[in-house]
Amino acid sequence: MDLLWKKEADGSYIDIFGRSTGNSNLFSKLFSGLQLAPAKNNTKSTEFRQNGNDQKAKERWYHAMRFYNESLSYAENGSPNVSLAYANRSLCFLKMEMYDKCITDINFAIKANYPKEKRFKLDERRAYCLERINNEVEILAPAFDFDANENYVGFSNVLDIKFNEKFGRHVVAKCDIAIGKTVLIEEAFGPAQLMDAGQCVVCNTCYKNTMNFIPCEKCPNTLFCNQTCIDNNKFHKFVCGEVPPPLTSSVMYDMTSVLFAIDIFQNVDSLIQFVESVINDKSKTKVVPSAIGDMKSKYRIFLQLNLLGNAMKRGISLARARNVYEKLMGYPTIKTMFSTKAKKRFFIHLCVLHVSIVLSNLFNTNTISGTYLLRSFFNHSCAPNVLFYHYENKCIGITSRLIRKGEQLFMIYNPTCWSTPLNKQPMARIEYEFQCDCEKCKSTNWPNSSKRIKSDPDIQYIESFMSEANGPIDDFSHHQNYLNIQQRCINVLNKYGNLPWTTELNMVSRNFELILSQACLFSPINFGNLRSRTENKE
Repeated sequence: MDLLWKKEADGSYIDIFGRSTGNSNLFSKLFSGLQLAPAKNNTKSTEFRQNGNDQKAKERWYHAMRFYNESLSYAENGSPNVSLAYANRSLCFLKMEMYDKCITDINFAIKANYPKEKRFKLDERRAYCLERINNEVEILAPAFDFDANENYVGFSNVLDIKFNEKFGRHVVAKCDIAIGKTVLIEEAFGPAQLMDAGQCVVCNTCYKNTMNFIPCEKCPNTLFCNQTCIDNNKFHKFVCGEVPPPLTSSVMYDMTSVLFAIDIFQNVDSLIQFVESVINDKSKTKVVPSAIGDMKSKYRIFLQLNLLGNAMKRGISLARARNVYEKLMGYPTIKTMFSTKAKKRFFIHLCVLHVSIVLSNLFNTNTISGTYLLRSFFNHSCAPNVLFYHYENKCIGITSRLIRKGEQLFMIYNPTCWSTPLNKQPMARIEYEFQCDCEKCKSTNWPNSSKRIKSDPDIQYIESFMSEANGPIDDFSHHQNYLNIQQRCINVLNKYGNLPWTTELNMVSRNFELILSQACLFSPINFGNLRSRTENKE
């Protein structure tokens, strides 16, 4: 970005959009030609409810619940579709053994004028739940296996950040760390809901999953846990009914990250002063932060994240930034804040910087987008020793190989590296702009395996489970199988995680990360929760 933060003679920043060339006009025309998000619609609501009934017949309770959520979000205010969505969703909660939530939805359905002639069904359902409510599934959030780090909120106290010329800022172990230990639980910086994937799965404010969601009264694009989440949402009011789903994986997060930053400061002058102090710090990418906790320290790290500089990304950055700037300046509050020439020009550059950072550092889950600041300090290896999954708006890191004191912790940047090492992917090398020298990339005869590893019963079970038709991975009824497969993955990693990388170790690590991610997406019950539930039953 040669023009970024350059100034004119009068001291104001140059107009990047006016001086830029390339693909900006093409992308801007593409973005501006998209239609606005749809409005409430009972016909669509009914279609979604029917789709939910189809999933209910197959006993795919999570999928049925998702369709009922969509039916609720599209239901016109005060229509019978509202009560029917709540009533149908209550059955899903009952079948998933979440009896308290089932009762809550029954109450919602009655309050929304559920037909009196059918209310006996809800009364029977309520009585069933009241008999069993003390035995319902216990929801436990992921927890550290060590004490929390006092300096870096999101790290456990066994991790530290270091710097050297070869690796830049990176994460190291302060002591030996065994396999299967949770060492990172980090909230996303300025997360945004993927409206084309997550609007009927997670709360738009707290990102909790499988809750008694209530809809936005104005648009069908989002749901909330309760009125408190509606009141505490700072950003939905800006985009309610205006952001079309095709843009949510890009412009939606770009917009949210900018609004998130603005909200940190009391006024625009404070924002400008802070940003300029960071961008003028020439050593910013080499400094190891002493602490990351408050919002300003987090935003400083966000502004210091590395940018990938290939030409295609520069063109996309300008196009997206122009679109973000124009949309945000369409809101009276933002337009008033950036009313002078100097402030408008600064805002242009800020939008370009945010979009460039997002393009280089964004992590997408199945439901939200977000930048994870501490996770960004992990370097890449095609043979990682830390695996990641997501829970609500948090990223969870679990060790998958024994890590010795002083050793670096590595993650895998691109899922394709599970099957093909980074250095054998020309486009990936261009994308990430570095030469990977992990054991998979350096080995000329990878993968290799031993007969002992191949014949291990746990490995054979995992391979069979993942290849055979054992039911859809999002079927709630298979959660006990997920527990079994996860424990077998831990067993294999404990037995072979310190040996040279093999096909089997690659397969187990890949599937362990996949199972963790999918289990948390399709219900709020994660590995630890399932284990706790099994131990309680025993």
